[in-house]
Amino acid sequence: MLHFDTLDQHFHEKIYRSFKGRLRLNVLARDFNALNLHDRPKKVLDIGGGSGIFSLSLAEKGHDITLIEPSTMIEKAELNFSNAKRPATFFKVRAEEIDSLNLPNTFDLILLHAVLEWTESPKVILEKVLPYLKKGGVLSLLFYNKQGLIFHNLIRGNFRVIEHETDGEGTFKRHPGSLTPINPLSPVTMKKTLLELGLSPLKQSGIRVFHDYMTKKNQEKIEESERIEMELHYGELPEYCHTARYLHWVYQK
Repeated sequence: MLHFDTLDQHFHEKIYRSFKGRLRLNVLARDFNALNLHDRPKKVLDIGGGSGIFSLSLAEKGHDITLIEPSTMIEKAELNFSNAKRPATFFKVRAEEIDSLNLPNTFDLILLHAVLEWTESPKVILEKVLPYLKKGGVLSLLFYNKQGLIFHNLIRGNFRVIEHETDGEGTFKRHPGSLTPINPLSPVTMKKTLLELGLSPLKQSGIRVFHDYMTKKNQEKIEESERIEMELHYGELPEYCHTARYLHWVYQK
C-alpha cells in the first residue's frame, strides 16, 4: 500500500480544498442520511481516514470514531479533532497491520474511502477488515472507478495511456507524484468480491459522473451549487454511474 507522506500537501490541496472534495462530502452525507445511518450513536472504524474530514462530521453527530492512517495526515486528523473538541482514537498503521491493534469485532460502521485502489490486493484488505464489522453492520466503500478512468482517457484521446489487455479493461501507466491510484478498481470485480464475502448491497452512487467531462469554461460559468445539485441527481441513476470517477457503495454484513 502506498503511503501519502510525499503526497500529503498535494492531496490536501487537490482533494479536500477543491470542488471535488466538497462534492464527495455532499454525496457521502446524502447517502448516509438516505440510509438513516445517524439513527443512533455508532462505533465507527475509519481505515485510511486521512486528515479525518469526513470522520469529524460523524463525530459531530455523536458517533464514536477510531481512525487508522499510516501517513503524516494522521497528525492533521488529530489536530482537526482537537480543535473541534471531539474525542477519537488514532492509530498510525497500515490497513494490512490492523490485526496488531487488537480491536474489538463490534464496529457498527467501517469506512474504506479511497483506500483499496492504493493497494495491490483489495480482496486481502477486505478479508482483514471485515471481521471487525459486527453482524448487521455497514461497510461504506468509496473507490476509484476503473471504467470511469478508461472512458475519461478515451474521450480525451489519451490512447497511449491505455495499454489494452485481453480482458479489455486496460492497465494504466502512472506518473510519480500523480494522484491517480496504483490500482483503479473494476466495479464488476468489486461487486463479485463483495458478494463472495457475504455482503449485501444497500446503496450505490457515483461521484463526478459528468463534472470531469465538462470544459473548464462551462465549469466556471455554472455556479458550484448547481453543479453539485446535478451531480447528486445523476449520481444516483445507475445508467450514469459507469462514467463516475469514484463510486460510493454501501453494503451490509
